[in-house]
This record gives sequence, C-alpha cells and structure tokens, in this order.
Amino acid sequence: MALALPKPEKRGKKPKKRLPTKKVRQKRAKAKCLDLWGRIVRASGPCVFIGMLLGRELHTCSGPLQGMHAIAKGPHPAARLKLWNGIPGCAAGHVFMTHHPEAWGCFLARRWSVEVFEQRIRDASALVKIDYEAELVVLEEKARECGVL
Repeated sequence: MALALPKPEKRGKKPKKRLPTKKVRQKRAKAKCLDLWGRIVRASGPCVFIGMLLGRELHTCSGPLQGMHAIAKGPHPAARLKLWNGIPGCAAGHVFMTHHPEAWGCFLARRWSVEVFEQRIRDASALVKIDYEAELVVLEEKARECGVL
C-alpha cells in the first residue's frame, strides 16, 4: 500500500515587479545617451578625413561612418555627451587617429583653433557628476531638431 503525500499548499499572488533602482535607470539612460549622441554626430556630415593625408597616404574611407570623440571620453567624462566633442569619421580614420595622438592633436588644433582646443580641454577636465536621465531629454530634443528621431 502506497502512502499518499499531502498536496502542497496553494501559492500566493505573484509579487509585483520592482521598479529599477536609480543606478539601473542611470545605466540605461547612459547607454541611450551614447547611442543618440553617435546618431546625431553621424548625421552632421560625411567623414572629415576625406581628401586628407593620413600618414603617407591619401585617405580613402572604409567602413561605416562613426561618431568619434574628439577629446577622449574615458579620461574626460565631462565631455562625453557634448556635441562639440563629436566628429563624424569612417572606421579607418578613427583607427588611424586613435593610434596617432600627435596627428589627432594637430588636426583638432586646425579644426577648432589652438585657443578653442585648450579651452575645451579645460572644460573636459572638470569633475562633474552627469545626470544621464536629464542629458537624455536634451539629446532627444537635439535629435528631433536635426531629424534623427
């Protein structure tokens, strides 16, 4: 004779899903901001290296258009989402300039002027806490203005 096991008790209602924490919301907003920033920069024009000498060769574009940070976003997070810090360029130009910082500095000094370049470096070096949710609202407005959204 087999012993009958008692039936398990019925489960209660499922708990409500928790809203994402502020840290999670900021992380998602940061990713959306960077994506939107890149789309706005790419929409601003063609590759800036067309017809330039990069190294010893005349540049020919290869790869898709990318949004490049003129001032690196890692050491200078204050300039990460500034549209003046975005330059459209192809993959080959991006790789070349990443590996040749002296040429990149000369390019930026010619593009912006030395005084503007130095001022932007100072601005980018500021220690700031970025509110990505607020920045996302600003970038979405800019994207609508230039027809990206």
